[in-house]
Amino acid sequence: MKDMKFKVICLILVIPLLLIFATGTIVKVSDIYVDIPVSEVKISGSGIEIQQGAKFVNKDLANADGGNRYELHTDVYPENATHKTVSYELIEGDDKGIELSGGSVVSKKPGKYKIKAMSGQCSDTVTLNFYSTKPLSLEYAEDANKDIYVKRGIAISLQNNVKSDVDNAGIYWETKNGKGNVEINGNKLVGVVASDEPTVINATVDGLTYDEDKKVFVEKEISLPFNVYVTDLKGSEAVVYGYAEDETAVKKVKQTAVFEILYGENVDATAWQAISPSDELLECSTQNVEVERKFLVSATWKNPDKDVIGVDPYVITIRDGVKDIFHLNVQYSDSHIIINMPDTIDIDKALSIEAELDGISIYDDKVIGEYAVGVEVSPSGAELKLGGNGKYRIVTKDEKTYTLTVRLSPLNGGEEYEASKAIQSVDPITSITLTLPLPENGLKDETAIAGYKFDSAGELKPNSVKFVAVAKTILGKTLSEFDAVWSCDDTLLELSDDGTAQVIGDGVVNVTVKSEKYPSSQSTVQALCVSKGIAVNNYTELMRVNHNRSYSGGKLGVSDDGYAADGYCTVLTKDVMLAPSLKDSDNVKDFTLQIKPTSDIKYYENNNAGDAQSLRLNYAMEIAASVYGNGHFICADYITRNGGLKSNPVFNGPIDLVRYLYQKNASTDASNVYIKSQDNMCFVVKKDGITLDNVELKGCADKSLTDEGATEANLGNLDNTGTVLEVIGNDFVISYSKINNGRTVMRIYGESADTAKRSGEGRTAEGYGKTNVTIKNCILSYGREFLLKVGTNRIKRVPFTEYNSGVKYLNTMQPTPLPSVESAKKYYDDAAPYFTDKNGNNYQVGNEAKDYDDYFYENYVLTNVNVQDTAFAKSGLFCIGMDAMFGGLCLHGWDYGRGNDALTYEFGTKLGWGGISGTSYPAKVNLIGDVRFYDWKDVTKVDSSTLVTGSQTMISLIGLDLNVSKLLTRFSSVDSSAAELLTDYNGVKWANGAIAFYGGGKNYSIVDDSGLNGISSVTSLKRYEVGVEHFVDESRTRFVYYTAGPNPFRFMMYPASTGLDKLTPELQANHFAANTAYSYLHRKK
Repeated sequence: MKDMKFKVICLILVIPLLLIFATGTIVKVSDIYVDIPVSEVKISGSGIEIQQGAKFVNKDLANADGGNRYELHTDVYPENATHKTVSYELIEGDDKGIELSGGSVVSKKPGKYKIKAMSGQCSDTVTLNFYSTKPLSLEYAEDANKDIYVKRGIAISLQNNVKSDVDNAGIYWETKNGKGNVEINGNKLVGVVASDEPTVINATVDGLTYDEDKKVFVEKEISLPFNVYVTDLKGSEAVVYGYAEDETAVKKVKQTAVFEILYGENVDATAWQAISPSDELLECSTQNVEVERKFLVSATWKNPDKDVIGVDPYVITIRDGVKDIFHLNVQYSDSHIIINMPDTIDIDKALSIEAELDGISIYDDKVIGEYAVGVEVSPSGAELKLGGNGKYRIVTKDEKTYTLTVRLSPLNGGEEYEASKAIQSVDPITSITLTLPLPENGLKDETAIAGYKFDSAGELKPNSVKFVAVAKTILGKTLSEFDAVWSCDDTLLELSDDGTAQVIGDGVVNVTVKSEKYPSSQSTVQALCVSKGIAVNNYTELMRVNHNRSYSGGKLGVSDDGYAADGYCTVLTKDVMLAPSLKDSDNVKDFTLQIKPTSDIKYYENNNAGDAQSLRLNYAMEIAASVYGNGHFICADYITRNGGLKSNPVFNGPIDLVRYLYQKNASTDASNVYIKSQDNMCFVVKKDGITLDNVELKGCADKSLTDEGATEANLGNLDNTGTVLEVIGNDFVISYSKINNGRTVMRIYGESADTAKRSGEGRTAEGYGKTNVTIKNCILSYGREFLLKVGTNRIKRVPFTEYNSGVKYLNTMQPTPLPSVESAKKYYDDAAPYFTDKNGNNYQVGNEAKDYDDYFYENYVLTNVNVQDTAFAKSGLFCIGMDAMFGGLCLHGWDYGRGNDALTYEFGTKLGWGGISGTSYPAKVNLIGDVRFYDWKDVTKVDSSTLVTGSQTMISLIGLDLNVSKLLTRFSSVDSSAAELLTDYNGVKWANGAIAFYGGGKNYSIVDDSGLNGISSVTSLKRYEVGVEHFVDESRTRFVYYTAGPNPFRFMMYPASTGLDKLTPELQANHFAANTAYSYLHRKK
């Protein structure tokens, strides 16, 4: 009975301290049920094709069923996920080009639109390519909304004066006011007669006529003839016709007796003998043909070979002395009709039929007045349409060769002229899709490409990637080979003609492919080039980069940094499960490494120096090189779940800060009581300068959170998962990443407590190293206790003094040494000493960043964490915990009673508690941008059962029912400043678990929220101070002071609010139900 009384009294003293430390677990912990997360999202719909793992839909707005509407369907897994609502977001493409409502997409204009379907943290994407084989709209180009001026005799193109939403649409022009000042052939306009009066023209595109006219003015000027036609070939003579500008030019030509004829560079020497033009020129004369300033130039020369009729066109230049008079674009036709059309025509593109008779368009009044024009096309499959300008247009619907025949029949009898031309109908490219393997669950649309890879023998070799381009045609054909033209920044990528690329530089590159014939059909993807990145597909390759070069999947040996030592880094190309062979075995020790604790181990040193030297923590992987994750995950489930949730032989809970009784195998003694310290780690960053980008780190698989048959995830399943990510190194950056599923999700304390002091850049005057960390655009979620714990491993301590020439016993002190007693102040300030300014004055514990000066930040703040645009969700306790050592008298060295007292407990002299208390060097967290704490929860589910580990019987025996839930509830009811600490939601009290500062000791750590914007700045985190006396009944508050210390706990939490723009429980629930909670973090291209 006496022994039982001894244990009870000891626990009365010990338990308050145990409750303060938020790092422990109990043998039988409470279950915390939260939402079952979504694990997979799949988009389905009509016409979806898979190209290089990506989903695409091609829809012709002119011909497709459903018109301009497309319906997306999305399935969410598992079927028992708590929130299965799907939200849709346009992540690529013109947001004015479509209307997106749920899964219904209405296209307003052709274009490519990449849409993401999201549910929870999972997503899927599909690219909708809306195109049209017929025009949907027509407008003049912005830079063409003005009158046209053309010189007499000059031809200009009208092609760029009109914009249509259909590539390669059949555009034709016509005159409207009967003015004969211009001549239009297809998209070519020629000035004929200079005039101050405009000719009005109008454009039509495949039957769609623009409702505005354009004016064309032919400018007056005197010049020599502009064009010449060889239109008559009779035996050995050729007749050349031309047009003059005006009468002055005609007179000048008449005065010229002889022209030189110079062969142009395209003359076919086999067709015309290399003879002297002056010797062979038989006749060259000019004469007026008509009053309308036309003239005739006839030149006759010998053609020694009559069989060359119909040779390819070539150019002859006629000169007057040394000055070019005009150029003859010579083309022969024995029928006198020339069909001026290309050899190919795109399907569904209307092409005007252009032909000439003796150099005059067959649509000219001079020709039509004398002949009946007939146009035929064969075989069937093409249409002939007569336009408003009297010109025929041909439209084809399939791929074949058509014969076009133009026939002129004299109205008054005479010779009939006919000409034919073969035209190949071509299936044109309407769109191109360019892809790289891009995971659906990344937080940014950017693929990282590695410069190297491992070959089948495990040797490092240069890596090449293939950009895959697929073209779609108007007939729906998929072309993997087409006239592709590739382009990119050649200082970053070496890109071949087939889309194969080799990384040669570092940085973001845009790779574009387009069709040479159809250049408006193109596609661009963005990639991040990592020249010293190694493409990693599996666990073996991951270990080879970060640990041992010779690693082949067997037992994990001592790390030698692998290829990371030579500056290489990891580029994930697949999801990776750590130690996959553990799926069917239990040799988990073979796949973990060990590290000395970086935390303070004073308790072990006090009790057994040998134990302290051999003390080790386990970890699954050191991230020894930067990781570019491409949205893939690395998961430690096979290691942390080996042996079940509670019996893992390696991941079996943290080491102890202090115990009730020191024993070699104390962690297996359920009758003992423990306070836990640093935990085992799934991933650890030891080195400086590491970057993690677009990767997901998981302490266990999502399915391991859910009990069989349950509808909610149980955070209690994370008790033995350890810390997902431990950061020791300096200048660590993690961006666009997800970290989840751990007892603690992320822990940042910096260099080890036993690291030797040294001078140098980035170190304090005392020689302590600083740790700087940036967390940007990340999601930290599903933590049994904290999502982010921040602190330092350095502690300021004052040696224990045996006051008044002997140890004082707390049970005999008169007056009782409470912090309110002036004579006891020295005791508490020794247990938790002050930091002092440069003049030796004490810094009082502040509440905000402005409470400290530059000297404080330069010399005492060792950990600095920037948290920018990041979301926290689903903690068992709080999102951020600002840790600090306790300042209780018993941890400093005091005994509660001496050996012959009725109530004996010799903390300092016998049980090894002396010298543990002190003041932690502070840490600083800067909240920047839109940082959200999605951690509203039923206050009864703020579960602190992990704060005490050990015998439930002994805790119940002394009636100690103390927890954070009751603390918050009690404080909010007795303190008027905490009236908004809790809010009513769905009939129960809810609290927000944003930020908690450990109390008891002097906690100098700071959270600066002055940089917040977005929801958090609107909601405004409110600061609360809660005295440690609220943990216990008033009669026992002295025990908390003796063990933990007298300083209050501090909290920063969202207060109860009703504004719709504030992050209230209602808004949190709405965001998760609509799957929009994290959408603001996604970076689009």
